[in-house]
Amino acid sequence: MTGFNMDQIRKIIREKIYPEKRYPESLFPNLVNTLGDLFKNYNKTQESGKLEDKIYSIVNLKSLLIHHPGVLVIIYKDLIYKYIFKRHINKEEIEEIVQEIITRILKDKIQGIRKRFDFGDPELPTFTSYFLVTIRNIYIDIMRRESRGKNLVDNESEIETLGDSKRRDMLSTLILEEEFRKFNTLIKLYHNTAPKLKLTLKIKFNIPFDESDIISCFPGCSKEDKSILLKQKELNIKTRQNMEKLTPFFNKYEGKSNNPDTLRKWISTKLEELKRQMNHVHPKRPYNNSTISDLIILYFKWEKKEGV
Repeated sequence: MTGFNMDQIRKIIREKIYPEKRYPESLFPNLVNTLGDLFKNYNKTQESGKLEDKIYSIVNLKSLLIHHPGVLVIIYKDLIYKYIFKRHINKEEIEEIVQEIITRILKDKIQGIRKRFDFGDPELPTFTSYFLVTIRNIYIDIMRRESRGKNLVDNESEIETLGDSKRRDMLSTLILEEEFRKFNTLIKLYHNTAPKLKLTLKIKFNIPFDESDIISCFPGCSKEDKSILLKQKELNIKTRQNMEKLTPFFNKYEGKSNNPDTLRKWISTKLEELKRQMNHVHPKRPYNNSTISDLIILYFKWEKKEGV
């Protein structure tokens, strides 16, 4: 290869084409190196134009579907594994199932995905959501064949056999789960302040919290203070009066002397940040004050159910 620097290529892939916010390393750990490898034997001769545009033309999802389906599957392999791991009881069978799913995608499904998925239609779910439907269908088919998933198959038939309404419901469920995972990744980016953010969001939106939430936010919290904080209905921070009840706890355990308005503004600022970041990955910017509130309430229910 001539004319390209591999470090530069990998940086463009990660920062410009597949940013961490949309493709977190926890779900796509081999993405950058796998895509970078496509350029090892690439000979740049007599070409013009921006390097970023050339790289995008080779590694965008549509191009991978057409020219490098095996690479696409490698990128999504960890996501496939995690999807099956969460749903399959016998953990010893997971590796075999994942390998069969990969084989069947490459052999039978890639051509159909190329024809059906329109990357230019903003009304469609993300490719990841769409791809998860394919994974799910193959998994159900495997369970039917092995007679291990009768209830799953009886209750949730393959998407191709569903009517339009049920198909939309299934897609909505998968899309919503992806939104939860995006939000979960976003919360983790707050690092040390994540426990405070989660606790204040729960209190703000009247979402039940427990002692573990308090300890995460206030290490060393006294038994008396825990008891007071657990009286959730008395600490709804939608009003200034209740904000005044909550502020002393944060001041005490953070070593600060803020007034109630400071905490209220902190929470409002964080909500705006969360809304802005969630909208950042959507062309139609679906989140406003109401929808981000709905997402947060549903997210904490999902978090408790999934144990993430």
